[in-house]
Amino acid sequence: MRSRFSPSLVWRVIFAVCVLCADPILARADSADEQTDVERLSAEGVEAYRAGDHARALVLFGEAYRLDPAPNLLFNMARAYEKMGNDSQAHVHYGRFLASPEISDPAAARARSLLVATMERLDVAAALVAAAPPPIISATEGSLGGASVTTMSYRIPGWTAIGTGVALVSVGVACAVFAFGSADAFHATDDAVEKASHQESAESFALAADVTFGLGGISAAVGTLLLLFVDDPSESASSRSVVPAFWSEGGGVAARVHF
Repeated sequence: MRSRFSPSLVWRVIFAVCVLCADPILARADSADEQTDVERLSAEGVEAYRAGDHARALVLFGEAYRLDPAPNLLFNMARAYEKMGNDSQAHVHYGRFLASPEISDPAAARARSLLVATMERLDVAAALVAAAPPPIISATEGSLGGASVTTMSYRIPGWTAIGTGVALVSVGVACAVFAFGSADAFHATDDAVEKASHQESAESFALAADVTFGLGGISAAVGTLLLLFVDDPSESASSRSVVPAFWSEGGGVAARVHF
């Protein structure tokens, strides 16, 4: 009986076995190369972080994480973001690190502490932004190259200060009237007790009048100075300045306007 054994069939079987065995070997080699790259990128990232180059460290940690999404790389990225002042991204990466499985308890405790610190800084920043009053500005179109020029308007605070000054002066006038009335009553009576009472009342009203007159004058002066800086788009180009002024009797400030 003639055998059906064929040498070509043997070679085909050998070739197939070699191909099947070679694929896992090549895969393991690629995995080893990637692990080497991850270790190298991570080490370079740590060196850059310690050298203060946190932006480069962040890039290196990100490349390593793309090859091997290890939780420690998330923690390193969060630290780099924190050093760069980006608490928002640091908060996100600390959260991703804590959500990762199989992280040690000490590492988790430290990450929680740092996460709380970033949250507190973010809350403080948000509170400061919310509490900051909006600036009072009036935007006018400049004539130089069509650029938009934004100038500060002092109109509202100026008139407010003048109104406050007028109100204080009015109170001072009322106090002065009461002081004069008490003085007249002091001279109109011969009773010692009444004289003492009217004298005390007159002195109190006189003091209140002096204080309110002074504060009112200061407030009105400040308001007047603020109004000197009001920019009216309808006006021609001019420059304004407030400079110290001195004369023989004393000194003060003077407003100077150039057209």
